[in-house]
Formats: sequence, C-alpha cells, structure tokens
Amino acid sequence: FIEAMTGFVTGDDFQLNGHENIVSIKTHYPSNEGRPLPGSKAIPRAILLIRHPLYSIPSYFNFLYEYQNGLEGHSTRAPLEEWIKWRNDNFDRQLQVWLRHTEYWLENFKGSNRLVVQYERLTDDESGPKVANHIARFLEQSNGVSSRSSTEIPCIWNMIVKYKNNQQAGQTTDLQSKRGVPKY
Repeated sequence: FIEAMTGFVTGDDFQLNGHENIVSIKTHYPSNEGRPLPGSKAIPRAILLIRHPLYSIPSYFNFLYEYQNGLEGHSTRAPLEEWIKWRNDNFDRQLQVWLRHTEYWLENFKGSNRLVVQYERLTDDESGPKVANHIARFLEQSNGVSSRSSTEIPCIWNMIVKYKNNQQAGQTTDLQSKRGVPKY
C-alpha cells in the first residue's frame, strides 16, 4: 500500500530486501514476534497501525494456526474449538502483548512524528480512502518522500486494501498499469 502510494520500497523487521532507502518498515516490536531494528534510533517518525484487540487477538491465532499447519496466510479460520481453548489459555498474555506494543510506539514517537491509524477505519469502505489520504500526507512530511495525488489515493486504497473484494468481482483499474503501481 505504501509502496504504491510513494514508489518507495517497504520492508519488515525480518527482511529489508537488501534496500537502504526504505520509506517504511513493518514491525511487531516489542512483542516476541517482532525484533529490534538495526539503527532504530535513526528512525524519526512512525505510523502506528492499531487494530482493536477484540479482532487482532483472534486474527493472530488464525495466523498461528495457518503457520503451524503449513497453510497459506490469510486463507483459513481455525476451528472454533481450537480458538476457544487457545483463547482461554492465552488471552490475558496476548492482551498484555497488545498493550506493551501500543505503549512502546506511543511513548517513543510523539506529536507530528507519529500517526495513529485505526485498522478498522483504514479498512472501512467509507472512511478508508480518507484515512489513506491522511497516511499519504503524513509520509510526504518525510524528507524526499512524495506520494500520488489525493485523487489517485482512493483508487490505490481500493485495489490494495480491498483486493479480496476486487478479486471476487474481477475488477481492475487503469491505475494498475500507470506509474509502476504493482498489479495485485
């Protein structure tokens, strides 16, 4: 999503893809599933994409279930019985992990150097394109970063954030072939 908006490469805390000029790095740090980023003291700004724990904890369990069973990511919901057992055994700890992650990013990046984005608003059909434009404007405040025009951002948002809906409907847009926007 950020690559399509800015043309800059993105990475995550396990793979920077051999690039040094990266506009964003996805991380779950400081949870056990994330790791400290080399050179993290030089990171001047952060976008905290935060999902309500009512949804993020079951989503995390589905991720674990897929990983442990060799399934493709975002392809399967775990059986209800397994979710209930895992939830009963792990809920308190997972809520603390969620809280520690959130507090870390809120405490270490302040004011204009931090943008908090609610996942539920980003993925919502009505508010999503507006939130996407807000993210683009935040990224543009970084040295050397520009993004697509505010009229293109809703199209990019639709093609990437709502890709499953688009795949089911067989939709494409002209934007897929313009300016190096990846085809998803």
